[in-house]
Amino acid sequence: MFFSKLGVLGKLGILISAVDNPFSYIQALSKISQFQQFIRLFYLLFSKSLVDDIFFENIVSVIGVSSSLKSLSLSFDSNKLENQALEYLSQFILGCSSLETIHLILNNNQVSDQGIQFIEQTIPKLQNIKEIVLFLSGTFITEKGFSGLVNSFSQCLYLENLHLQLIKTPLKLIQSKEAFDFYCYKNLYKLTLNLEQEILDYLYQFQHEVLKINDQQLLPKN
Repeated sequence: MFFSKLGVLGKLGILISAVDNPFSYIQALSKISQFQQFIRLFYLLFSKSLVDDIFFENIVSVIGVSSSLKSLSLSFDSNKLENQALEYLSQFILGCSSLETIHLILNNNQVSDQGIQFIEQTIPKLQNIKEIVLFLSGTFITEKGFSGLVNSFSQCLYLENLHLQLIKTPLKLIQSKEAFDFYCYKNLYKLTLNLEQEILDYLYQFQHEVLKINDQQLLPKN
């Protein structure tokens, strides 16, 4: 576990990596609550740690919400999370109302469109959000979930940077470019899409209509 103090106490940053045994870190996480009002940056890594929905609920409840938090990065790559975990995550995010940056790495978990709806409903309520990074490769997200995310995030009025990754998912081509309509993003400065090549090729067909934002051509990156 690594605690990093960045400058003055008002810029306290927390980095916790629990790759080996996440269960041993609950007690350490519980001690963070006394510094909540000072924490601005929080990064939590539980990779390949067999974390399931119940343990995930314990993690976010122990951390507790913070209205002073500006940047949140949660990496739960290759665990046992299902849709219920995303509901717990959404409730936690709602309590962090000052967030400007959110990175969620949820690759290789058992989450689907049903769970992703919680994310769709929650993140647009963060009025200050400027950057969203969401990795959902190796999950069960389909075109319904993907288009829901696209439409949902377009409601974030100050969003400048969006990075979506959905590789090795059931996501297929949609015979309607409206489902991938990024034109409605008014203030977006950078768009990065990591998708299967056939879907990227499909998006390129509509690049002048869909991926042209504020007169800037923003193309997906492999």
